[in-house]
Amino acid sequence: MAAVVSACSGSAAASALAQFLRSKGVREECIDRMVDRCNSSGRFPGSVDSPSATADVMQPTWSYLESIVVPKRKVTSVVARCPPLLMMPLEERLKPMVMFLQTMGLKRDDIAKTINRYPSIFMHSVEEKLCPLLAFLEGAAGVRPERIGKLLVLCPRLLSYSIDQKLRPMVDFLCGLGVEPGHELGKLVCSYPNIFGYSIENRLQVTVEYLRQLGLSKNDLKKIIVCYPHIICRAEKALEPAVNYLLTAGLSAGQITTLVAGFPPILVKSVKRSIQPKVEFLMRDMGRGLEEAVEFPAYFGHSLNRKIGPRHKKLKDQGAIPLHAMLNCNKKKFTSKFFPEEVTAP
Repeated sequence: MAAVVSACSGSAAASALAQFLRSKGVREECIDRMVDRCNSSGRFPGSVDSPSATADVMQPTWSYLESIVVPKRKVTSVVARCPPLLMMPLEERLKPMVMFLQTMGLKRDDIAKTINRYPSIFMHSVEEKLCPLLAFLEGAAGVRPERIGKLLVLCPRLLSYSIDQKLRPMVDFLCGLGVEPGHELGKLVCSYPNIFGYSIENRLQVTVEYLRQLGLSKNDLKKIIVCYPHIICRAEKALEPAVNYLLTAGLSAGQITTLVAGFPPILVKSVKRSIQPKVEFLMRDMGRGLEEAVEFPAYFGHSLNRKIGPRHKKLKDQGAIPLHAMLNCNKKKFTSKFFPEEVTAP
């Protein structure tokens, strides 16, 4: 009998939710999906006397979201991605979460961004989830207290990760690769918190092993992890095109190791849009050997159209200028170094 009553109540609540969403101008196809999500999550009220009773529960939450989500038109999108939050207790769950984010130094716009990116933030308890997470980030992860608020704005999904099953194993994995606990680890986490969302076994370990096979040393790997953590989060097949192209261009395995160690981002550069045009320009237009780029790997980090090409054209009559001398300086220093007569007197 209880099951029948519950089913009837759920059906009434679903109907009331649909009616409420229509009153807010939500499209029918969205309403169907949102009702299904509430049904699957079991977030409908246990008993519903009338559609107006359910509306009385949801309207305050909707109004509150309108007051904190900027712009207001995004409230529908927020609710569509997490419809159960309409059923969350406003005073016991939503307001405490927003107040806690404010105590972390987040401004109204930051809070709005966090909610827009991860509406399910309200499904988590401040005491049971957020407080332990902050303690972990400040302690084991080495994040400075004043950075934690901005960290959650960048990656609010951190709230959904288990400390013991997801976060702590990642910290142990990174430290096992040479990352120093404390400041160095905290800097890495702040620069790329999304690293916590990747599988250690299925992604990071595989990519690290691929980098080892390229001949990178332990220090080279640490440099990549600390300075370019997004690289170890890429699949092996995403790194192979750059390596394969460099091999066909004539570089030896050892030269590729040197190149990658000197400029790791080359592994994630587009071959067609970045690496190949720069190789062809270096060899064809500049008349240089590819080994010069190996000696100055940062060559591949400069813009071909905005820097390499124009500077080569300007220096064409000055003989062979080393790549690092030509590129490793800003426009003012470049002019004063090679064309002092063009420098305007103060």
